[in-house]
Amino acid sequence: MYDTRVNKKTLILAVLFLTPIFFVPESFASGTTQVNTFTGGASSLTITSDGNNTSSDLQLDLERNVTFQDASFVVEGQSAADTPGSIWINSSTGNTIWTYSGVGYGDLSHQNTFQTGATFDTVQLNNSSSMPSPILIPKNATLQSSYANITYTPQLDGQYIPVGAVQHMVLGESNADGMTDAFVFSTQNSTTGVNTGFAVIESNQTAMEYNLTGWTETCINSDQLRIADMNNDSHDDVVTFSAGSSMMCIHYYNTTTMTYDASFSVNITSNPIDVELADMNGDDYPDFITIHGFSGQGEVSLTLFNGSTNAVRQDDDIPVYRWNFGQGRTSLRSLRVGDFFDRNENVIIVSDAWNDATEITYDSVNRQLNSNIQKFRNLTAASVAGDFDGDGDIDFLTTKETESVIIVNNQSSWNQVGILDVLDATNATVADFNNDGAVSLLIPNPQFGDGNPSTIEGEIGFRSISSTGLGSPSNTPLTPYSVPRDIQFSDINHDGLVDQFVLAGEGLQGVFIGSWHNLSLDTDVDGDDDLWASGYSSTTIAHLGVLTITDADDVISDTISPFLQAYPGLSDGYGIEMVTNMMSLSSNSNGTANFTDLDIGYDIMFAVTTSAGTIGSFSNSLNQQMLAGAGTFTVTLPVETTRAGQFDVTSLSMNYTLGAPNLALPPTPVLSVQSLTEFDVTIEWQALSEFGSDLQEFQIFRMSSASPYDYSSPYEVVTGQNYYTDSVVDIGSTYGYVVRSVHSFGIVSNLSQSLEVTIPNPPAPSAVTNVQLLDLDIETASSPMKVTWDASVDAGVEEYRVYVATSSLDATGLANELTSEKDYSFNGITYQSVATVPSTTTEAELTQTSAYSDSTGNTLSELIQDGHEYWVAVAAVDVYGNASLPLPVAGPTTSYNNTYIDSQLSLTVLSGPDGFTGNVLESNSPLQISVYAHYFDDAQQDVGIQGAQLEMTITYGSESLVLNGQSDATGQWSAVDVTSLHDPTIPQSLLDFSASSGGTVDIEVSMTAIEVADMQPYASANASDSMGTAISIEFSGPASPVDMDANNAIDVNITLSAVDSVNPAHQAALEGTTILWEAFNDTSADALMSGSETLSTGKIRIASSFENMSRIEFTVDSGSRVLIGTTTYTLTLNAYIAPVETNETDETEPEWVPTTIQSVTIACESSTILTNQQASSDPIECVLENPNPFSVDVTVSVTESPSLFKNPGSMTVGANESTTISFVPKYDDPLWERQDDADVEKEFTIQLRTSSSDYDIEGQPLLQNGIVTWTADLFVEVNTTPVGEEKSSSNAALLGGIGAGVALLAIVGFVLYRRASADFENESFYEEDEPPIEEEPVEIPEGKPLDSFEDKTISDEPEVKERPGDSLISEVDDVEQDEIEDDVEEELPIEEEESDDGISVDEYGTEWYEDEVGTWWYREAGAEDWSEYNE
Repeated sequence: MYDTRVNKKTLILAVLFLTPIFFVPESFASGTTQVNTFTGGASSLTITSDGNNTSSDLQLDLERNVTFQDASFVVEGQSAADTPGSIWINSSTGNTIWTYSGVGYGDLSHQNTFQTGATFDTVQLNNSSSMPSPILIPKNATLQSSYANITYTPQLDGQYIPVGAVQHMVLGESNADGMTDAFVFSTQNSTTGVNTGFAVIESNQTAMEYNLTGWTETCINSDQLRIADMNNDSHDDVVTFSAGSSMMCIHYYNTTTMTYDASFSVNITSNPIDVELADMNGDDYPDFITIHGFSGQGEVSLTLFNGSTNAVRQDDDIPVYRWNFGQGRTSLRSLRVGDFFDRNENVIIVSDAWNDATEITYDSVNRQLNSNIQKFRNLTAASVAGDFDGDGDIDFLTTKETESVIIVNNQSSWNQVGILDVLDATNATVADFNNDGAVSLLIPNPQFGDGNPSTIEGEIGFRSISSTGLGSPSNTPLTPYSVPRDIQFSDINHDGLVDQFVLAGEGLQGVFIGSWHNLSLDTDVDGDDDLWASGYSSTTIAHLGVLTITDADDVISDTISPFLQAYPGLSDGYGIEMVTNMMSLSSNSNGTANFTDLDIGYDIMFAVTTSAGTIGSFSNSLNQQMLAGAGTFTVTLPVETTRAGQFDVTSLSMNYTLGAPNLALPPTPVLSVQSLTEFDVTIEWQALSEFGSDLQEFQIFRMSSASPYDYSSPYEVVTGQNYYTDSVVDIGSTYGYVVRSVHSFGIVSNLSQSLEVTIPNPPAPSAVTNVQLLDLDIETASSPMKVTWDASVDAGVEEYRVYVATSSLDATGLANELTSEKDYSFNGITYQSVATVPSTTTEAELTQTSAYSDSTGNTLSELIQDGHEYWVAVAAVDVYGNASLPLPVAGPTTSYNNTYIDSQLSLTVLSGPDGFTGNVLESNSPLQISVYAHYFDDAQQDVGIQGAQLEMTITYGSESLVLNGQSDATGQWSAVDVTSLHDPTIPQSLLDFSASSGGTVDIEVSMTAIEVADMQPYASANASDSMGTAISIEFSGPASPVDMDANNAIDVNITLSAVDSVNPAHQAALEGTTILWEAFNDTSADALMSGSETLSTGKIRIASSFENMSRIEFTVDSGSRVLIGTTTYTLTLNAYIAPVETNETDETEPEWVPTTIQSVTIACESSTILTNQQASSDPIECVLENPNPFSVDVTVSVTESPSLFKNPGSMTVGANESTTISFVPKYDDPLWERQDDADVEKEFTIQLRTSSSDYDIEGQPLLQNGIVTWTADLFVEVNTTPVGEEKSSSNAALLGGIGAGVALLAIVGFVLYRRASADFENESFYEEDEPPIEEEPVEIPEGKPLDSFEDKTISDEPEVKERPGDSLISEVDDVEQDEIEDDVEEELPIEEEESDDGISVDEYGTEWYEDEVGTWWYREAGAEDWSEYNE
């Protein structure tokens, strides 16, 4: 440092000694004497001042009767010495020779002010960076030290609000001032004074502080608190309740009293485990979501609330099942409701006693809760929610005894990431608490208080958290207040930094409210922080204090010192060159930084030689004080300072010659502009004669925007003239000039006043001529209009600008100008150019008008429209932006625009189940295909095209569907909008194609061009899209564990069913699917057995031994097929338990009791029913098989509504046996009359109910749904009677009698043949029928001769009426006929009890009777009227 000072001093001394050589007038070539000491021969003096009185320490011994040619000395300041503050060195006559007192200079050798002159600077920060006032430092200073304090006062000061005993704290908004409030709940009367109650720590937006409101009494038994705006008035209301109670106590916020009203109660679903509030149906009123079933029978319930009527309505319930659905309903533990997937939808997530979670959504249209069958694991009531990966949705952290699990939300699935960290996450929260862009896990650790609130016990630990794991715990946990129990976050003042609400305190508990702030200083504005501090900031909490940055280690000086010499400086009139130093302050929140206690210490040397004002220079001042005579005299230079301190003066250098003329101060030059052109400026001042005969020269000083005045170095020197011409100028630039005269004996004049001039632009080039506006044929041209002109005759044109308007642009006689942006302005309107072309071009194509602005605002440009009039103006502009005004114009010209508008088609396809990513064609899902016809106008605004003719082709496989339509007033066309592919508007082929494996549906839409007279046409357009196919499936097996037999074998069916049970193509498409299986024991993590089966008739059969196995996991191998639904199933196996045996001691062993039950299976025949025949022999026969090793009770029901078939009823099926049932048509139902389908396959749904009356088995009865298919057809009569042949009545009677006999024989043979066709292996075939039970008389018609029946025509050959069931007589099947007959008898108990009146009943339930004349009559089952039988 010392070497630096010596070098600088040497440099200054050299300058001072060389200065006389260059500035000595030519007339003084010799005889010069130099003086280098102060009074008493001292080479230097230390000037001491008390800051109040003038110091006389600075004295010079001068020779009388001499003239000083030049004079100078050095003022030297040391940072180690006491600074004198500001300094003034004056002449004996009171004129200032030199001063260090500029605004912002600070004290000599100690910069302690800002450029403004203030000793402090306040900077407002808004979660951003801002610059404090600059700091001035002498350019040649040697920095030695620095010190500063920067305190930060956030907008929200850290504060603690005492409350008392608090059970709960919930954040909300009570007074609707935009700031978060904290609701506290307590059951302690010593705290509330009202027994159970709540209060609000409420914000004051004006004062930015919080206060505790009074306590509001609530229901005495309440122990829970929820917050929501129940009546949609923008104020949060309070709901309290007791865990397990259905009574909800609601307190509304009273906007008049600004307090909470007394409660009213509503009742929701009984016995809730937990209750949450959320608007589920979109009516802006929160609803009640509850969970039930702590010990099984898990259920989620939704109770809707209407805040306008305060009414509740139970809306829907949904059962929640275990992870393995076969294990039944689960036991629920926790409830969460929120927008977990960042899609503006409230979703319910519940977890059970096994930590398995289920998602539930609400369909407000159908008023139905729906669960996602894709569950996820490891969610508990203590799981911590937060966005760990920054993708906007909610993830979870679950802690366990030996590990933890991060559950990452990927919108469509939940990824489980196991980590080894073991921690207590009670009241943990995830937040970016310091606004650094990374979230942290914050965990309160209250520890135990010592009863002294002034000492801090407990802390809030934090560590980073991401989707892959946890970081290490911070070594510096947060300590906002003693014994912190809970922490919650909210951005109270919306500055981007979350604020903390910490429930804490010893003895008297309360809530701390504050933030973790960051404050930093970048001293050299290089983007790197040089000083920083982070923490809480509070003016009321002593252990926190105000956040402060302190520079106690010379950081500021060390940072800016290397760059000080390189920075540009600014010199004042005393030769002091100061450098402006900029700094930058940053914070992560809103607040005020107060920059104080600045002190930058430096060593400095200033040369005192020139002066501003009348003195001009030190030598001039000495000459003014010269005395006549001989010898020496002493001159005192009075020194004034603002502080008590000292500085040194050294390096005195005074050169003089003998003789002292009568010196007088010359006049100050007065400047004026003589001439000003684009090429140069000439300034002038008074005549030379006014400056006297001793005038030597004039010094010219110049200032520009790039460089300030430098009075130590003239810009130019002129002699013998009173003017100066400056030709080094730029057009449009502004320059300033200052002049002073220099005379003999070192006399100089005062500096003139600054004269500023701006170099003008050259004359504008001449205007263009012959402007013409032309309408173009759009069929051959690329634009609707064109403007042409003859070029300007001047060579200075750089470009031409074109302006287009829908009104005249002629500005003749009006004020007009070309603005600096080259816009044309006249008559209060400013037009922007629509085209700019180079000077070599004399035409421009036009497509739009000029955008313009006027007193009403801005107006955008518009496309040139057909049939409108337009005007045009052209400007010839030079390089300086000049143009001759007013501009030449042309117009009006009418445009006839025939260009095609560039049409656009946007094709939107929405298809597939909810929650499925992408579009797929799935039969039970909605399909919406819409087209938007539009174009973009000149402002790139989207405009719909009305009436566009659109054609859509949907291609699938070898088929295609063509749809035609047109867009509506908004440009939209909804081509397809169905809730499922079963909609009648969807072709059967497209429905069937949705079942195809790996199918692709291509959608193409085209728009034909629109050409209408007097309108601009629209071009044709096309768009396309595609999607694949998918099938929704149900993959299932036994609902409960299966018992293995003595051979450790099982015999089970695993089913893969299409959810679409209506369309058989979907189930058929699944045939042949490969089902993979793996078997595991209780201990192995790897499969010990594996295999695969091929799906047949919707199932696979597993009949094999699985010794020592405890479970089998089945997986559907979907291959290239898209299957939606569960594709895995786990079957639990129960080990075989030996049957009960009697031992030798006659002691009875326990009897074997089954623990599981399987549903019976059903297989039905392929049946065709002639619907117009409606014979009683049309039942559909099916076989029930019991796979259980014990008998079961089965009830078979038809669940189709309305049903065309009767319920088969209930029956018992023996162990591992089968039985036959029938589905009998209900021909008395009027629906059969409307059946007119021919050869159409139909189906109806059934339900099998399986149970055992012998054993009490968990999970029974088992319910299984199924489908029975049959074919509907029509009977066609064949008439064999010759045309025109007539039969007499006698022949008719004769033939009728013969026919009756033949009919009797045919019926008897038919019945015998039908019985013979039954399963002859059944022993009941050989048993005699029991005698019929006597039936009550049935009313039948009396016998009549055939000729007494009117309107009866008997043909030659009797008409053959085929019974609907006749086609099945000759078929051999596996159904036992006697069981069918038994079933029929069971269904007709009344007929069996009636007496025998000559009425017989065949196996099809048809009654037969022969009257007295031998005529046979029959009555179908269920019919009321008898019909004559004709063969």
